Amino acid sequence: LELETLGKIVRVDTSLSAAHVAHKSGADDLVFAFRHLHLHEVAYSLLSFHGRAQLHLDLGKFFRDTGVSDVTLLAWHFSRSSDPSLAFDYVEHAARSSMRKNCLLEASHWVHEGLR
Repeated sequence: LELETLGKIVRVDTSLSAAHVAHKSGADDLVFAFRHLHLHEVAYSLLSFHGRAQLHLDLGKFFRDTGVSDVTLLAWHFSRSSDPSLAFDYVEHAARSSMRKNCLLEASHWVHEGLR
């Protein structure tokens, strides 16, 4: 996944170069990270609340549609999106998955997110 492609998906300015954003190989080969935490914080803080919610919705849908199976990643993005029904569905899945793994603190977190 190219940086330009990511920019089209999430509608962000892709003027950031590879010097700022690094591609890291993950299980689904869709992992991007800012090279410096401060760059991430500044870029995120420049988005409006609505812009952040839309970004999380776009990313969640992209990950879902490309077959990413990590329900906690999907729940995290959808819980910060502007679509409460999608958020609730994935938060519930994440809570149940955590409970099956006997990760009760994590399950508690997702239940709390679902009630938010």
